[in-house]
Amino acid sequence: ALFGANASGKSMFVEAISFSQSTILSKLPSEIGRLYCRTTEENRTKPTYFEYRIIIAHREFEYSFSCNLDERRIETEKLVEIKKNKKNILYFRDVNTQTFTEFNFKDKQLNTKLNLYASDIRNEQEVLFLTILNQNKSALYAEHEEALPFKEIYEWFGSSLSVNYPDIMISPY
Repeated sequence: ALFGANASGKSMFVEAISFSQSTILSKLPSEIGRLYCRTTEENRTKPTYFEYRIIIAHREFEYSFSCNLDERRIETEKLVEIKKNKKNILYFRDVNTQTFTEFNFKDKQLNTKLNLYASDIRNEQEVLFLTILNQNKSALYAEHEEALPFKEIYEWFGSSLSVNYPDIMISPY
């Protein structure tokens, strides 16, 4: 539950979570052009940043992405696994510079596939890499166990993250 005074930003916070969830599960929504903070004109060009810390099966991950809402484009995306307070970057993508980290899993075939998928979307501005990895890629997860965190994190956003607005009944009593 989220509590706070009237006009303190609770609804905007819930909308931001819903927006990021929708972006992760699909792509950037088409109607986002004026969603940036309009208190000053310089905010128009500043990226909006989303970061989640997720624990799945006793493994801790940090997933983040940034986007320019005015220009409707993804700027960066990163997935990190955290073990004993040490961060291991699983991937980092920068759309502006069209750079992507090289994958460094033990499974070399997995690295080859992921690098191929990454090169295919290097300059894709509306869809996240995590989303792409979960579109018709069941064989990837069946063949490469090391890739499972990509699937598990995506599924967490689809089935474990529940966004409930204050004016919507959670369950019919």
